[in-house]
Formats: sequence, structure tokens, C-alpha cells
Amino acid sequence: MSCCNRRLATQIFLGVLQGVLILAQGSLLNYYIISHFSSTSTTYFFFLGDFVCIFIFVGALTVAYRYLVAFHREEKKNESFLYSPKRFIPSYSISKFGVLPMVYLSWAFYALLLVSKIAVIFSADIPNNLNAKDVAGPQLLRFGIALAGIVFFILVEGHNWAEPESPRYVYVNSICLKTGIEILDSVSFLTLLVTQLGGEPSIELTPAFCTTIIVISSINFLLPILMLYKLSLGSRNCLRFPVCINVLHSLLHICLIDIPFLCVRLFLWIKFSHNASMFMMKNVFGIMNTIKSIHPDVKACCRSDPENRGVSVQYFPSKKILRVDEGVGEDGKISEQVDELRKINSSEKSE
Repeated sequence: MSCCNRRLATQIFLGVLQGVLILAQGSLLNYYIISHFSSTSTTYFFFLGDFVCIFIFVGALTVAYRYLVAFHREEKKNESFLYSPKRFIPSYSISKFGVLPMVYLSWAFYALLLVSKIAVIFSADIPNNLNAKDVAGPQLLRFGIALAGIVFFILVEGHNWAEPESPRYVYVNSICLKTGIEILDSVSFLTLLVTQLGGEPSIELTPAFCTTIIVISSINFLLPILMLYKLSLGSRNCLRFPVCINVLHSLLHICLIDIPFLCVRLFLWIKFSHNASMFMMKNVFGIMNTIKSIHPDVKACCRSDPENRGVSVQYFPSKKILRVDEGVGEDGKISEQVDELRKINSSEKSE
């Protein structure tokens, strides 16, 4: 079997598996919602959202496969790719949206749909009516929400043909691990409501406090959009921009996730003697790591001298890592240093 055939079979397998997982997760969460709101048929429209989500994810994996095949065969350039936003919005450069925008747009749609279901389930006190002895109890509900981590993993792997130990390969493994842990953290955070509603009357949370827990947990499902947007950027686009994305993501994560999660857990632990979650140490570690690592990125993002700025790291499959000074002029143009490096690479390939 040729390399392309193996990759095609892998891509098809990932697409089928992802579709099955989304359908299973959607059907499970829809079951809780429909069972509670049995008097109305409006909730059945969630199934429509699930099928649209499957269609979008399949489209994202298909576009990724076609692009990566063309990239490896060098039949097309990044800027002339058939599905690039540049072909539809000529006034914008490719760097505005990335080469494969479907990777973050598909997750954005999926995350919004999932967040809407989570909001309906927990705001309607549905976990309060669940019996822990039933199959469709709180444990299955938490398991269904946690499937989002596997969905994210499959989506990212479908856009990753990089060589092992390459920057893109390392970055993909990193975001898969981090996002998986963050989703588990959100599920554990939502468990505070499941436990409170399911049988710990000593913990009486106000509706506003419960809403805060739901909102903060939902934000954690949306933040990976920034990491996927960075993943969609090509090697030649906005050399300084990925550093700014790192800074923005770190600031949002520490302000909207780690600190609020830690404060809520400490509050419940101190005031209600609630069982201390081990994820508190994860939040503490996240805060410390962000404070330690954000300073170099902020300095690189704020530099105004092109000669002393940071370097670009290629995020798309390549056997070589090109590091060049940020001599970028107008949007869409490359500096002379990059052109010289390309000439050297093309001459080496011809030899």
C-alpha cells in the first residue's frame, strides 16, 4: 500500500470515528435534555446541530487531506490552495485566516453546540433528577461531556502529517495533551454541581454561584480555538503573530480559567469542607507556569525593531526548520532573506 493510500485510509478512519463519537455524545446529552423537557419538541433540534457538526468536521478533515497531499507533492503553493480564504476574500491575505481555517471554525461550532447543551442541562437542574444507580446517571453524563477531549484529538491529528520531533509534531502533541487535561478539569469542575444537586444538601450554592461555575467551565471549551488558529497558520505568514497568540491565550487562560477555578475550589473547601480536588494543584501549577513563561513572549511581541525581533517557527510539515529574521514589509510580502532561503532549498532539491 502506498503512502498516500495509507494516509487516505487513516483519514477516513479518523473521520468515521469522529462522526461516531460526535453522534454518540450528542445523542447522550440530547437524551438528558429531551427526557427533562418531554412536553416540547423544540429540544429535538439539537440533533440537527449534531448532524451539521458531523458534516463540518468531515469537511475539515477532507480539506486537510487534500491540502496536505498537495503540500507534500509540491503541486500547489499555500497561497493558491483551492480552499484558502484568499480565493474568496481577495482583500485579505492568507495570514488573516490561516491556510486551513476549517480546523478552528469546526471546533468553534462544535464547542458552541456543546456549551449550549451543558448550559441547558445544568441550568435546568437535570443532574438533580439523576439516580446514581441508573445507567444513565451522573457518571455517564460526565463521561459524555469528557468525550470532547477525544473529538479534539482526532480533529488535530487529521491535520498533522509532520515528521516526528519536528516543531509541528511537538506542538500538536502539546495541545492535545493540554486540551485533554483542560476538558477533564472542566468536567471535574462541573461535578461540583452534580454532587451538590445529587445528594449533598449541606452545600447550598446560590443560583448565581452555579451560573458562574457553568460559565467558567464553558469558557474552557472555547479557548482551544486560539491554539487551533495558530495551528492553521503557514510558515510564512505573520512571523511575529504566533507569539502574540501565545500571550493572548496565556492571559485569557490564567484570568478566566486557572484563577477562577482555584478560587471557587478553595471557597468550597474552606467554607463547606468540600472534598479538595487534585485539580487545584493543576490550577496552581498552571498559574506558576504561565507567570514563568509569558515574560519572554511579551518581550518578543512588543519589540519594534525588526532586526531584534523573534524568529518564526514553521508550523506546517517540513523536514527542515527555517528560522529567519522578521523583515516583513507589507502584508503578503516576504523579505529578501526568505526568498534567498527558498532559492537555496529549491536548488538543494533539484540536486
